[in-house]
Amino acid sequence: MLWYHDHAIGITSLNVYAGLAGTYLIHDPADRRLGLPQGEFEAPLILADRTFHPDGSLAYTLDKEFGADTPVVNGKAYPFLDVQPRRYRLRILVAFRTVRPGYEAT
Repeated sequence: MLWYHDHAIGITSLNVYAGLAGTYLIHDPADRRLGLPQGEFEAPLILADRTFHPDGSLAYTLDKEFGADTPVVNGKAYPFLDVQPRRYRLRILVAFRTVRPGYEAT
């Protein structure tokens, strides 16, 4: 999985924070031989953190002491993925702006 984002001079951080980033999945013939889940059973997940104003709009802050208070996945706060009882291939990119101790996969 490759991660791409905007590189505008002076505002890269703001653009990425606003959501101008994404992933590109790369597949190898070995994937099929290994029996890895594909298609709808393969999910790219970008884990990040954001801060929101009380009205729900995005609050951009570079203050690391304040930090972002809401975890987001693929840009969505408190997401939900309806899955079937089977194996999935999760492609995870950790894109937190700051080190966030205490986050763990469950």
